[in-house]
Amino acid sequence: RRTLLGLNVFVGRNFEEQLDQYANTLSNKPLSYDEVGATKGKLPDGYTIDKYKIYLGTGKADFDKAVNGFKQGISHRGAGLSIAPNDFIFEEGRSAMFGLKLGPFVLGIPNRIVYMEQSQNLFTCAYGTIAGHPEKGEELFKITLEENEQVFYEIVCFSKIVAPLARIGFPVSRFLQKRMTCKYLSSLKDYVQQN
Repeated sequence: RRTLLGLNVFVGRNFEEQLDQYANTLSNKPLSYDEVGATKGKLPDGYTIDKYKIYLGTGKADFDKAVNGFKQGISHRGAGLSIAPNDFIFEEGRSAMFGLKLGPFVLGIPNRIVYMEQSQNLFTCAYGTIAGHPEKGEELFKITLEENEQVFYEIVCFSKIVAPLARIGFPVSRFLQKRMTCKYLSSLKDYVQQN
């Protein structure tokens, strides 16, 4: 692992093993922002705000399938991310290192689940950035079963790009951020709509 202008960069064929080793150190690292849990209510000033919403399907079976798929990492793995540690599951308090492959390099993206809630018709999971993430902020993933039986997947995020290299390449960083979020949405939709 190397740090390149604020980014965690992993090099070599054994990058998954490197990600796994580094992920095991994340529980001791602090979150990199102060507004923990703000995606539950009023989003903080001074950040870029992104909101996305997509229709997934209809009925309780599609809702349950979406929630279970999300917990298994379908959104993230379907977007091309690796997740470390290997046994990671989405639950409150767990930390993860997501790996984004960029040519011969893998960008390490550390996060921690700051809250997670589930009821008969609502699932929410939010994670926040850990020091070493190219951004700082929080991202909420929300799956709802509406009264009309329609199932929706919503992502709400407040973020600020902080790594010097990511800030230098701001247009590219924003493009990658938006592209990744769209892949989160489409990956879960494809999974739910599979027979």
